[in-house]
Amino acid sequence: MILKFSKRLIIFIFLLPNAACVDMLVDEQIDNNWKSQQRGSIIVFYNPLWDSPYSSKKEIIDTILINQNYYYNCIQDSIHRKFRNTVAVYLYSNEDGKTKIGTSDGGYANPDRFTYYYSVSFTKSDLLVLGRKDYVGAHELAHVITFNCLGVPGSRLFSEGYANWLDNTYAEKYLFDWMKFWGFSRILTLQQLIEGTSEEKIYYPNSGTFIKFLVSKYGIEKANSLFTINNKDLTEAFKKTLGKDADQLQAEYNNYCVLNFNQ
Repeated sequence: MILKFSKRLIIFIFLLPNAACVDMLVDEQIDNNWKSQQRGSIIVFYNPLWDSPYSSKKEIIDTILINQNYYYNCIQDSIHRKFRNTVAVYLYSNEDGKTKIGTSDGGYANPDRFTYYYSVSFTKSDLLVLGRKDYVGAHELAHVITFNCLGVPGSRLFSEGYANWLDNTYAEKYLFDWMKFWGFSRILTLQQLIEGTSEEKIYYPNSGTFIKFLVSKYGIEKANSLFTINNKDLTEAFKKTLGKDADQLQAEYNNYCVLNFNQ
């Protein structure tokens, strides 16, 4: 299918506080040669001039569509919410991604448009989903679905925490593998998680792990109810919703980390 798009579309995305994945400038740079392919609830847009020495273009696109539809359903099941919109995925090569969406290996979401943009590394990790290579992951799709099902997140902890928990990986490693690898020297405190100022490589595995703890300990509905709370109100909201003050919640999280990451 040949797409009849304008030569250049600049999209400004200013959505969430402290949320790098959903706050940026996208230059789609789509021309009339771009094609689309849809399967289920996912439609992928891509440049047919791409080439990869590792897999055929058809295999790559088919794999991404299968995996993203799988994630589409898993995310809904995990957050106990229904989402019925088709999600558009704009795929860029590493080289184009760096100049047009600001990253050569990763992506950004625009939940208002049920869309995300991703720079694909065709040699990306050996992680498998349904026996197929995981080129894209669930992170950006999680932003799209949680934003539309739970509301605009009020903190980096819940915006990125949910996306990382639902994806369960960061930089080709599972979250728990990162936490075990680091040991306790890089496990963030509750206050640091709320402040949300740590660099991405530290914050993402930590925030996803904390949300995993929160859901396992208190259930998804209580976690969901905290999704839109602003940073400055989170401590009080934790006490009201969970019945624990900051020190008590910190102690519980410490115990969770000792049980799971002590080597």
